[in-house]
Amino acid sequence: GALLQGKGFFVSPAGCGPMRAHILRAAISKHGGLPQLKVGEGISYVLADKSCETDAGKVGKVKEDVAACPGAACVNAKWLELVVREGKWKDPDAEADLLLLDPPEDGHVAKKRRTTEAEPDVTLDKEGAAQALTVTTTGELPAASKYLPNSSRTPQPLGPGFQEVLRNIVKRVKRGDKVPEMVYEDAECIAIYDAFPKAKFHLLVLPKVFIELNDLKKPHLDLLRHLHRVALHLIEGIRAESNSSSASEPFRAGYHSVPSIKQLHLHVISADFDSPRLKDKKHWNSFQPPFLLDSADVMLRVETSGGLSVNRADAEALLKAPLRSHRTKGDFKNMPLLKAHLASCSEPVSTGVVY
Repeated sequence: GALLQGKGFFVSPAGCGPMRAHILRAAISKHGGLPQLKVGEGISYVLADKSCETDAGKVGKVKEDVAACPGAACVNAKWLELVVREGKWKDPDAEADLLLLDPPEDGHVAKKRRTTEAEPDVTLDKEGAAQALTVTTTGELPAASKYLPNSSRTPQPLGPGFQEVLRNIVKRVKRGDKVPEMVYEDAECIAIYDAFPKAKFHLLVLPKVFIELNDLKKPHLDLLRHLHRVALHLIEGIRAESNSSSASEPFRAGYHSVPSIKQLHLHVISADFDSPRLKDKKHWNSFQPPFLLDSADVMLRVETSGGLSVNRADAEALLKAPLRSHRTKGDFKNMPLLKAHLASCSEPVSTGVVY
């Protein structure tokens, strides 16, 4: 989209925090804006949460970011979210949207009384009782197992009922069964090898509660943030431990618009797309935007729109799109030509969001 076309933005890490920054940058990129990763020239807006004005330390750091972006205005991130949600550009209002960055006199965080109603409990497991969504989004994450090369792993039997295979894996984990395909576990989720990897590194992050993509609502945001955080944690672990050149490649972290299997699952996949399992147009397009919904963009859509609605027919039509390189944006007539291109092209990834 051209909503933010040509406009430069810097999301202040001190003013928004790393997770919020990921979400905002994804929205800026999706709507044609220029999300800059470093302060400097060409930035029109520095984004920060208004709440940072209550913390003298954060105010100081945000001020440094603004000073390093000549001519940039410091704007409340809520303004950009409203522009994206309404799909119509409006300049930030001098009184409502611009941040004054006046720190509190005592230098401490001002405590604000919450006036909004608490989010209601949400039924996540349709086969069991209602479960309250209480997810820890801070603290140190457990270490993941070292990623074993795809060719060296023994394929695990999927069992009967392909549609239920991911749910069955979650049930096995909850029972305490040994799950050889699992590489990570915490209180809220697990990560497993994709049974049919489409790249040198391909994992799935699954919540331990049963939920589908179209069920997502605002109360699930903490869960989505946790899955996203785990995905980034897994990518960092792969890069730290692997000697493969693909480990230094960008990664995608996203959800299929129309999942082929039950249970919400976040794909974490390296952008080399080097795998004998990558065989046809459907395989390729299912891991490219817009069919692959970036994790940060999903969080933004749920937060700003209250949920996620996917038109199945429109989404499935995307799987029939031309075979287009995610690096050069050039089209290829068939998979052998595309795969030869992928093996030789060293251009950076130019489509979608990568990590």
